[in-house]
Order: sequence, then structure tokens, then C-alpha cells
Amino acid sequence: MSVCFHRLAAPGQLVLFAMGGTAYLALEIAWRGTTHWTMFLAAEGIQCAVFSNKADALCGGIIAHYFGTGRFAAVRGNRPGVPTKPDPTGLYALMTELGADPAATLFVGDSDVDILTGHNAQLPAMGALWGFRGRAELTAAGADARMNGCEMPVVICSGSGNQGITASVPVWRYGVQTGRDRETILRAVCLSDLITIHQKTGIGRLSAYCGAVSAGVGAGCGIAWLRGAGYEGICHTITNAAAMISGCICDGAKASCASKIAMGVETGILGYNMYLRGNSFQPGDGIVGRDVEQTIRNVGILASQGMKETDRVILKIMTE
Repeated sequence: MSVCFHRLAAPGQLVLFAMGGTAYLALEIAWRGTTHWTMFLAAEGIQCAVFSNKADALCGGIIAHYFGTGRFAAVRGNRPGVPTKPDPTGLYALMTELGADPAATLFVGDSDVDILTGHNAQLPAMGALWGFRGRAELTAAGADARMNGCEMPVVICSGSGNQGITASVPVWRYGVQTGRDRETILRAVCLSDLITIHQKTGIGRLSAYCGAVSAGVGAGCGIAWLRGAGYEGICHTITNAAAMISGCICDGAKASCASKIAMGVETGILGYNMYLRGNSFQPGDGIVGRDVEQTIRNVGILASQGMKETDRVILKIMTE
């Protein structure tokens, strides 16, 4: 679901909510987030609207059933002749109808499609974790905005904004959602950053090896630490994740980096979950070394030496 908010006291301000998923999702939103948001926003003189890929009549029925009437200034679903999200055409039309100033409009959604819709319309986009998609997908969508030229500051790790996003945002969000205090969350982010840098040191500054993968492994370790992992658990998280995802290529900075980030973070978390279940890759399983440090060195050799020709071939393909 995506929503627009619009401040009546200052004409042109708007907030948009994007509705997706099913009627069940609408129930989740009604009880867990949007009801409270819209009540607060209305009290502040901010107008709300809904923009969805669902059939127009269906959207109106869902909103009326769960929110009643009068809560939203407009509810727009898919209409004949209007492209669906992430195309911003319908969104532009809705904003024009409401007299919204793009510079004062916020787009809220719960999926990567919603986030991309906001970005395509040159709007700031907020991801809602109480929807039917996951944290990794929304984080990755934020990276997509960066790779497509969104002029917003990012945190840097290993010289990369993408790696900075990957190594920090999922860890921070997990810590906030699980009620950890600020210092504990910062320690987890620091661990994620240091593990990312340690892996990247052997890979080198330029390589056909995807750097976001290393950051995803780091994020998995930061989250594992928040879940109670000690040194042994972190070592197995790195080893398992590196064994599964090493070989993912870097073919330039572009939108698909977002998907690779999501894959890297999910693999890092999977690596720790494997350890918890007593399943870990052993020395001799592919690039897995005798210990975690040997495995990290093997990844560095693979990336800095073994993928030199891969780098040249990728450049040739991209420039032909």
C-alpha cells in the first residue's frame, strides 16, 4: 500500500500510501500502522491519499471497509489506459488532482515496487515494515535510488555507498525492531562494518567480485551478534555465507545492485541460521578453508586474481 500526505495549511503538501497485497494486508495496515498515522496526520492538517495497482473499485471497497469514509482525500486504483506502478503516470495525475507540490509530498509503501514508484516520480519514499514484504527488499530499493541518482547522503563503507547501506541499515533496523538500545545497535553496526572491511581488504579496490556481497555477509554477522552469536557463531556465519554467495559478479553500478544487496543480506542471515541448526560448510567444501581467516583469504584470491579475466570480459560485453 502507498499513501500520500498533504498539509492543508500549506497548499501543495501531500503524503501518498501505496496499497498492494490482499485484503488481509489492508487489515494488517488498518490495525498496525496506517489508522494511527492518518489520525495523527489529520490532526496536523495533513491530507492523505491512496494509490494502488489493485482494481480501482476493489481499492475503494477495501479502504471504505477498514477505514470508513473521509479518512483519505482520494483513493485511486488501476484504471484502464493508466500504466501501473512503478510507472509514475497515475501518481502524477493524482498529485495534480489534489494540487500537491512534489517538493512537499511523501510516498509510503511496503514493497520495492512502491519505493521505485516514489523514486520514479522524484519523491522521497518511505518503506513500511508492517506490510507483506521484508526489510532486505526495502533496504535494497533504497540502494536502487542511490544507483539511479537520488541526491541524498549515504553512509560509506570500504569506499562504497552501496556497501555502506548494506552493512548498516539492515543491522540498525533489526536492532530497532527488536528493542535494542542505541549503544548495542551501534556496536552491531560497527561489527558489520569491520567484517565488511576485513573481507574487502583482500578483494582489492576494483574487482569483478560484487562488493555488496561482502557487506551482506557483514550485515548477517551484525544481526547474528544481536541475536546472541559469539565468536564461533560469527565465524561460521562468515564461512557459510561466503561458501554460498562468492562468485556474484560486479558489472557496474546500476539498478540491479539493489537485488544483489537483498541477496547478500539474506545469505548472511541464512549463514547464521545454518550454524544454529548445526549445519556448516567444512574445510575442503569448495573455497572453504581450514578456518574463517583462510576462507576470507581464499575469497580475496578468487576476487583479486581469479576474476581478472572476468572483469575484462564484463567490460567487453558492456561496451560492445
